Amino acid sequence: MLTELQVKQAKPEAKPYKKADRNGLHLYVSPTGHKSWRFKYRHGGKEGRMVFGTYPDMSLAEAREVLDDTRKQLRQGIDPNVLKVRARLGVASAEGRTFESVAREWHEQQVDRWKPVHANDVITSMERDLFPDVGGCPVDQIDIAMMLAVLRKVEKRGAIETAHRLRQRAERVFRYARSIGIPNDNPAAELTEALKPVPKAKRWPALGSVEEIKPFLARIDLAGASPVTRLASRFLALVAQRPGMIRHAEWGEFKGIDWLDPASDVSNALWHIPAAKMKQELHL
Repeated sequence: MLTELQVKQAKPEAKPYKKADRNGLHLYVSPTGHKSWRFKYRHGGKEGRMVFGTYPDMSLAEAREVLDDTRKQLRQGIDPNVLKVRARLGVASAEGRTFESVAREWHEQQVDRWKPVHANDVITSMERDLFPDVGGCPVDQIDIAMMLAVLRKVEKRGAIETAHRLRQRAERVFRYARSIGIPNDNPAAELTEALKPVPKAKRWPALGSVEEIKPFLARIDLAGASPVTRLASRFLALVAQRPGMIRHAEWGEFKGIDWLDPASDVSNALWHIPAAKMKQELHL
C-alpha cells in the first residue's frame, strides 16, 4: 500500500507508469508529471477502468474512500461507470420511484391527448382507489397479489366496471415505468381473468311516440324536480340535444320567438347553435 510521502515524491519518467495501492486502486503518473487516481475492476466478466480524481486535489485517503464506495456498488451488481454516465447525462436514478409518482408523470404525458373530462376521471379514479394503498410503494416491489387485493376492494362495493378500468390504467403506468428504465413485471397485465366480468349493459327500449313520452315527463314532475329542470326536460325531448348544450344555451341563439307574447306563433322558431360551441366540452 502507498503512503502520502510516496505519492508526493513520485517523479515523472519517459513513459507513464502506475504505482499500486490496494484492490485495483493505483496512482497514474504521466511523463508531464500529472498524477491521477485510477481504478481497475471487473464487472460482468469484463474489465473496466475509472479515474477517481487528480493528485493533490484528491488525497490518498480520499481516493481510498471513493474506492470503498465504488467496490460496494460492484458488490451490489452496479457498474460504477454506468452511474458516472447517468450523472453526466443528468439521468436520475429510478431506484425507489413510487407508483404514485410514476402514475402522475404518466398522466402528465398523456393529458394533452385526452379531453378534460376523461383526464380528470383518470387521475381522480387513481387518487381514490389506487394511491391510498399502493401509491407509496416502489414500482418494482408491487406484485400481482397486491394489485389484485386493491382491485377486489373496488369490486366489493359493486364497481365492477371501475375495477377493470383501474386495472387498464395501472397496466399502462407499469408499461410507462419500464419505458423510462424502471424494471417491473407489470402485475396489472395478468389480472383480467381474476376480476369479475363486467355485467352486460341492459338496453331499454326507446320512447318513439308522443303517447309514450307524456307519461315519462309526468313521472319527472312527480319526482319533485325543480320547475327549471322540468322545463329543461321537455325542451330536451323536443330538440334531442345533450343536457350540457341545453344548460349552456343563450337567449340570443333562439330566433323567431316573441318572448313577450306567450300566444305568438313559434312554428318557425329556430335554435342557432354556434359551431364553436358544438365542438367544446360542456360540463354538467
